[in-house]
Parts: sequence; structure tokens; C-alpha cells
Amino acid sequence: MEMVVSKIRYGSFDGLRAIAAFCIVMMHVRANMTVKPDGALIYSIIASFSSFVYLFMMLSAFSLCCGYYNKFTVKDGSCSFDVDKFYNKRYARIWPFFFILVSIECLMDHSLESLYHSFADLTLVFHLLPNPSLKVIGMGWFLGVIFLFYIMFPFFVYLLHSKKRAWLALTVAIVFQLIGYNYFLTNPTFVVSPVFKRQIIFCLPYFMVGGLLYLYKDKLSSWGGYYKMMFVLATLSYVLYFTPFKPVIWNDEYLYLTIVYALLILYALTDSVRINKIKEATGGYPWSFLDNKIMRFVSNISMEIYLCHMMMFRVVEKLHLEKHIENADISFVIHFLITFSLALSFAWFVKCVLFNYLSKRFPSLSFLV
Repeated sequence: MEMVVSKIRYGSFDGLRAIAAFCIVMMHVRANMTVKPDGALIYSIIASFSSFVYLFMMLSAFSLCCGYYNKFTVKDGSCSFDVDKFYNKRYARIWPFFFILVSIECLMDHSLESLYHSFADLTLVFHLLPNPSLKVIGMGWFLGVIFLFYIMFPFFVYLLHSKKRAWLALTVAIVFQLIGYNYFLTNPTFVVSPVFKRQIIFCLPYFMVGGLLYLYKDKLSSWGGYYKMMFVLATLSYVLYFTPFKPVIWNDEYLYLTIVYALLILYALTDSVRINKIKEATGGYPWSFLDNKIMRFVSNISMEIYLCHMMMFRVVEKLHLEKHIENADISFVIHFLITFSLALSFAWFVKCVLFNYLSKRFPSLSFLV
């Protein structure tokens, strides 16, 4: 999961992925509990954690650019981009774990409708449907958006051909997002059901911001000494949204999310630059809140945790813990800790134990690892 551009290792991005997965699980557990804890400001903040999925999108755009942007550069009339290898890697990374989850849920439901939904899920192009809200692995909608982004990646690189074009494309994407949310989403002629927030048009500004940060990565790397300031700005920007003192511009939830998550990525980027400089100067590897063994471990299976955590929550629901725990706050904490632990364990076992065993036992399955 680490990204390398020249000699820079963006290890702190691992921490952002781990935190995003942690927060999304926390939000979904609270939202799906029978008796929800409420009233405190902390629960309003937790409810907003669903938006961390857009941070994943920004990181995905930056990551993909790190690996493939330069391969689209034309040299001597040729391009080094290998389309077959590119999509093989995408399917190999996503499909095996997703297949296991879809199969489990389909077997539990065993209906013709679930079979149809499962088939659509496993193509990974189900977001080409007019209404891509599939009931089998609801969390899979994110994969649908990401895979559409993979499909359009050559066009995405075209939009990033120059910084001027990239800023123009971001402006158009934001305007299209606003028009879509305020017109197309509310117009039944265009939208079968309110799924616009899961459409590529709505998500495109987040991908564009990730791409723009990549274009400016060299200049931003010189800000390495300001990594603490970036963290403070990102935190204050996020908390400010929940206070009466928020700026008028913060009333647009999606604009504020774009700013907050861009600041978080800037913090991770500048923190990575700091770590690399210390490593080059001393040979040691300094500890960082975002770049350490725990964060790297969780980051490596963050996508799997995201995909399976609701299935694990349904298992926890069967325990009916709320009947034995009267305090809603304590009940939430226990539900969350058990759910996250189960999701982490299941993701680790499948990806790091089962897939490793199968790849060694059957060489033709080496793509699993």
C-alpha cells in the first residue's frame, strides 16, 4: 500500500486509510443500532464520519497517479501504459475478497433477486446501471464508483495534462456536482431514486482534488516543516463545522469536506517528507502517528474492513447485547469494539492467511497476494 515517487515514500497515507476505515465502521455501528446513543456533540461528529469515504477517493486518485500518471507520457510516439496489466491488477486486488463476501450473502438469502444482484456486483461495473443501489453488500457501492474511476483513468490523466486544465476541470466538476445535487437529484425525470451521492459525477471533485495534489506534490514537499500546522488546520476546519461560528462557506457540506480532506492529505504528505528527510540524514526511522506498524497493518486491509464490517455487525446483532446493557453509550462502545475486531480479524485471515496459503498451494492463484 505504500506509494513511492522518486525517493519519497508517502507512508503517512497509510494512517489516513486506517483512520478512515476506523471512523466509517464507528459511524455505521451507531447508525444501525436498535437503541442509538444521542444528544452529545460527539455523536453528531460520529454521524459525519460517513464522509470519510470521500477521503478514500482522494487518496485513490493520488495513489493511482503515483503509479501510472507518467506512463501516459508520450515518448517517441509511444506510451508505456499496459492496459492489460493495469486492469488485471485492479481485478486481482478487489475481486477475490469481494467474491467471498458476495457469495456468503447470496447463500444466506438464496433468492433469485440476490442472485441477480450478486452477478451485477461481481462484474464490478454495476454503477453503469441506471440505479446501482444493490442490496447484496451495500458497502460495495464504493467499489462501483472506484471501478468507474479506473475505467475513465486515461481521460482523468488527460484532464491533468496541465495544471491550468486540471483547475478548469475541477471547477467544472464542482459546478456539475452542485447542479446535479440541486436539480437532477430532485427531478424524478432524471433520477430513479436518490442515489446521486454515489454517482461518479458527484464524486468526481474528490478524485480531481487528489489528482491536483499529485500535480503539486513536488512544490508541496517543500512544506515539510509545516506538517504540524497542516494537522491543526485540518482539525480546526473539521470541528468548526459543528459550531455556531462556522463561516458561511462551510454551509456547503461538500465544499468544506473537500477543504478538510485536502488539508489532511497535505498533513500526511508533509509528514512523509519530514520522515524521509530524517531517515536520509540519520538512517533511523522516526515514529509518526500516521506512519507506524499499527497504521500500516490496518491500512493494508482497510478496503476489506470497509467491505465486511456490516456483515460482522449483523453477527454482533444476533447477540442482542442491548438487552443486557442499559446504558446506550456503553452499548455503542461495546458494539463498535466487537464489530471492528471481527472485521479486522476476518479481513486479516482471508487476505493474509487464506490467500497466502492458496497462492503457495496453487501457483496459478499467485495473483491473490
